[in-house]
Amino acid sequence: MTPAARLGVRRLSRGSAVLAGLALAWAALAIEPIGHPDTGALSPGVAQAISAARAKIAEAEGAPAGSDYGELGMVYQAHEFNRPATQAYRNAVLLAPNDARWPYLQAVIAYDEGRFDEAVAGFSRSLAVNPDFPAARIRRARALLQLGDRDAAKMELQRVLETSESAAAHAELGEIALLEDDHRRAAEHLEQALALQPQARRLHYRLALAYRGLGEVERARGHLAQRGGGEPRFEDPPYEAMRSRSRSYSFYLSQGLSASRKGDYAAALSLMRQAVAANPESAEARVHLARALEANGDLDAARGELNALLERVPDHPLAHFNLGVLAELGAEDLVAIGHYERSVAVQPELFEAHLLLANGLMRTAQFARAAAHYDAALGLRPERSELLLRRAVAEQAAGDCGAGVASLLALVRRLPEDPEALLAY
Repeated sequence: MTPAARLGVRRLSRGSAVLAGLALAWAALAIEPIGHPDTGALSPGVAQAISAARAKIAEAEGAPAGSDYGELGMVYQAHEFNRPATQAYRNAVLLAPNDARWPYLQAVIAYDEGRFDEAVAGFSRSLAVNPDFPAARIRRARALLQLGDRDAAKMELQRVLETSESAAAHAELGEIALLEDDHRRAAEHLEQALALQPQARRLHYRLALAYRGLGEVERARGHLAQRGGGEPRFEDPPYEAMRSRSRSYSFYLSQGLSASRKGDYAAALSLMRQAVAANPESAEARVHLARALEANGDLDAARGELNALLERVPDHPLAHFNLGVLAELGAEDLVAIGHYERSVAVQPELFEAHLLLANGLMRTAQFARAAAHYDAALGLRPERSELLLRRAVAEQAAGDCGAGVASLLALVRRLPEDPEALLAY
């Protein structure tokens, strides 16, 4: 290289450095002030997490990195302070425009708050930085669906499937196909989603709808019989990283419930104990701790937690309900019935308590009372057609054949359109 060429390269390098410096200076000038919340009323763990993230920015002596603002945004978002989280993410995007995490998490907040146009734009910015980001495509598709753009949503989901199999993408495409009355395509996508994640048992109900639309009644019945909880999941590292910043009672509680739904009962127990430690006065946490103890086989400890709760709150409906479940496990039907009765007396809208109470009354030959509680359960969940059959059996066992026949006729009238009625029939 000639001396003149080397001089040109040096000048170009200096010019690039100057431009980069100017860009950073402009970003620093455009930094948005953050409306920090008062941490005085927060739990010590939450207040400490927020203070530590804020201190890191203060220690940067006027030149914090984008990741510093991103970390602050994650801490705020994890504790549901969405406004300062959004402000922090905007600053992170200014200072670190090549980091796909910050516009992504900002878009998650926009979606959760119902600002779907902003969510689409944010997920688009994230994908412009990192096109190989399946979680952003799935979430962008969901936002597009909220805006009524099914075609664009389908394109995003197909792009996910071009690179890897995704239960969540198949499930979303199945949902769209159901909306479009394309029951064959819906069944294909939903079956693939279920094959990838059999624990996502809510897919069974959607498959029942698809097969009902295809006229395949027996397959619809089979899937209805297997319906349950659990949606298809997808890998979402930025979101999980954000959630891990939480030090709140609600975080430990929600994570414990999630672990329980996944069948990881040891993790659920540990998380529920942390929830109780974060908020010892929470009756909800105590109930869920008892459920976790039960799931881990420690029935005596579960009873101890629930009885201790009843000493503080004698009429707590869920404490009575769960003591009823424990009594039923021990074949103590009369004790269980007593607890279920206390539960529905305090909280009449507890569907499961009415149902289990009715079942217990049937086992103890209290048929008329059983029919009344099946009726109460049906009033709370009128779509549960099998309750009509249970009520009919209880009514006939109680000697009220007219009422039993009326219940059976009500069930028959739901055929063949209602998949629940098909299953009961």
